Amino acid sequence: MPQVQPETISQLSRSAFKAAVRTAIVSAVGAATVTFVLLLNLAKTHPLQSPGPTQMSQTRQELHGHKAGDATRAIYRQADLEVRREYFFRLRFARMGGYLLIGFASLAAASGLIAFRISLRIKAPTKETDLTSEQIRGSSLSIWVTVAFTSLLAVGGGVLVSMSRSAVTPSVLGVASQVGLEASSSPSQPSYPGKDQIAANWHRFRGPGGNAVVSDSAYPTSWDGAGGKGILWQQFIPMQGQNSPVVWEGRVFLTGADRTLREVYCYDTASGKLLWQKQLDKVPGTPPGAPGVSSETGFAASTAATDGKRVYAIFANGDLAAFDFEGNQVWARNLGMPESMYGYATSLVTYKGLLLVQYDQGSEDDDLSELIAFDGPTGKQLWVIKRPVSDSWATPIVAATPGADQLVTCARPWVIAYKPATGEEIWRANCLDGDIAPSPIYAGGFVFVVVPNMTIYAIRPDGVGDVTETHIAWQAEEGAPDITSPVSDGEILVMLTTQGLLTCYSVSDGAKFYEHQFEGTFMSSPTIADGLLYVMDHQGLMYVLDGGSEFRLVSKAQLGQKSTCSPAFVGGRIYIRGEEDLYCIGREAQ
Repeated sequence: MPQVQPETISQLSRSAFKAAVRTAIVSAVGAATVTFVLLLNLAKTHPLQSPGPTQMSQTRQELHGHKAGDATRAIYRQADLEVRREYFFRLRFARMGGYLLIGFASLAAASGLIAFRISLRIKAPTKETDLTSEQIRGSSLSIWVTVAFTSLLAVGGGVLVSMSRSAVTPSVLGVASQVGLEASSSPSQPSYPGKDQIAANWHRFRGPGGNAVVSDSAYPTSWDGAGGKGILWQQFIPMQGQNSPVVWEGRVFLTGADRTLREVYCYDTASGKLLWQKQLDKVPGTPPGAPGVSSETGFAASTAATDGKRVYAIFANGDLAAFDFEGNQVWARNLGMPESMYGYATSLVTYKGLLLVQYDQGSEDDDLSELIAFDGPTGKQLWVIKRPVSDSWATPIVAATPGADQLVTCARPWVIAYKPATGEEIWRANCLDGDIAPSPIYAGGFVFVVVPNMTIYAIRPDGVGDVTETHIAWQAEEGAPDITSPVSDGEILVMLTTQGLLTCYSVSDGAKFYEHQFEGTFMSSPTIADGLLYVMDHQGLMYVLDGGSEFRLVSKAQLGQKSTCSPAFVGGRIYIRGEEDLYCIGREAQ
């Protein structure tokens, strides 16, 4: 093996020394530059402590004095949102700058130490050497200065990162609460609606809890759409859709769409006037073209949802948007074109400031299905959970179980319950098969789920993990629907098939009370209102039945238009979406 000459080793050491010195100097310059930029950022007025324009100050006084109207509140909230966005941007900027500063400083220090160690091994220079002893000593001194300087910068960067992580102190949070998105709210008054508000409205598909049961007032049992009897108003719907009405304190919301347009509508409950009609505008990520959908599903099958301040809508191409009650588009995004056999039809759910989207698609092995939570006011994605399920058309519910609220979802092969605030899984049961369209319900202490045309399962929701073998209380094989969802008041469980077979079971043990065969076809899900059972066929003929354990027809009522949508029951009125018009049915105008 050939011997390496000492002169060669010395030359290599000098080359390494030069490289280390240059790296240390460049890194030190980078650290100094980052420090300068960060100091400029810190020198700016703190956004949460800036005085703001006079209009903001006046608006704040009006809010605290409870004198501000809705328009004023909206202006203030939007301005405040911009302030807080700037604040949190500066926190992220400081944190990233701190990490970059630590990196530059660490590299400079390490390079300097390497250069110093190499300098100790370099032999005395010869006349061919381009390094003199004085140069080495000078370089060593500069290295020590660089090391000390960059070490100080590294410590400063660490302090900056620590400060940025803990910057939202109680005092800052107090300011944010004082001038937050819901400026009129106090800690005892959350920005999302309470149980009483939800119970008095119809904020999602099948109303409060997704169970289609109301008992707040008496509802009409007879009307005639063609003759106008019992019809308080009737209003044209600009575009077609298979979604159902959503009602909140004087407003009715619907959506409509075709291959190219997607719209949201808001009607006045008192007069039926179309208050506003808005197209989704400039949705980021919207794919070109239209998805493949069946004629029964269409492009606007998903029912909207509201949190009392915004209405949320989703369409067959994955476009998701939020509008305020004045018709302004608050935010919008696209979730990707779903792979769905018949077209996407799952409806939206709101929960304590969250918008929950069950976005199931493909097969259980494709790893495409997701459960997603968005912040309602901003549209920010808060969490997403992958689901080992196929595409489905069922809408989740939030079951108010004795232990805690549970977000219950259905898609082949799993029924899965999650914590709605975090997406953490609670339990699951492997009992579903086929194309899952009927939505789950929670009644009488059980979660009820349907295998289309086959089985209804009653599941106790107090388990953890896989409860397939332990928590299915009972099951029945007769009368399971393929499209419509079941309904229960806690005593009886009613199911209605597309072919018109109505079956009634005991909730406690699954004993069958009765079954009845109607003529015609049914796609609208049944509702229990004030102790009566309402079922409507495809032609718009409503059958009103006694809500007990025996079949008894109370009355029939004809809408005058075909309908596949489920009605909304609010304050003694029934809102039904027909093939062309929206109807408001009541005993008298209010």
